[in-house]
This record gives sequence, C-alpha cells and structure tokens, in this order.
Amino acid sequence: MLVKNTSKKIIGFGNFVLLQNSTGELPVGYDETHPTIKYYLQKGWLKAVNVNTAAEPKNEDSDVDKKIKEIAKMNLESLRAETTALGVEFTEADTRAILIDKITAKLKTEQE
Repeated sequence: MLVKNTSKKIIGFGNFVLLQNSTGELPVGYDETHPTIKYYLQKGWLKAVNVNTAAEPKNEDSDVDKKIKEIAKMNLESLRAETTALGVEFTEADTRAILIDKITAKLKTEQE
C-alpha cells in the first residue's frame, strides 16, 4: 500500500521510516486493516495514495501559507492591525519586515 506521511513527525513501522511529506510503500503485513495504520489514516497522519496521484504531486498551499502570502502584501497599518488581532506585541519602531516576521512566526507556532 502506497502512503504519504502528512504529519509533522517521522513515522516508522519496523525498519520502514517515512519522513514528513514523503511517500512510500508500506512493508509486508502493514495494510489498511492493521490497527496502527488504520488509526494513522483516521487521524490524517497518513494518506493512501494511488499510483496515478503519486506521479503528479499537487502544490496546494495550507491555510497558514495562504495567510502568510496575504500578509506579505499588506501595508504597515494593516500589519499593525493584524499583530494586534493575533495578540503579538510590537513597537512603533517595528518596520514592515519585522512585523511580517512576527506575524509569520505566530501563525506557524499556532499551526503546530
């Protein structure tokens, strides 16, 4: 069974190791009926991949990635409003780049 590790952690079964966002064939004896595999599939940590999908990887941005792209386009006033909404502390001396870094860091920590 071909699976993709969609979790934030490395997953291992016996001597089989699957890194984050990588795809691999499960070892013999591990299929969708195996309790651990079944649990990981239900949690969304593993996703079954058919051969056609594996050949054509899709570049879909997560919600956080989309939000980060939107933030990069904001002006200074909008960034200050966003930092306030997220509860991020800032000073009047913070530049646009610093605010973007602070917001991005906050969003990434919330994602984990």
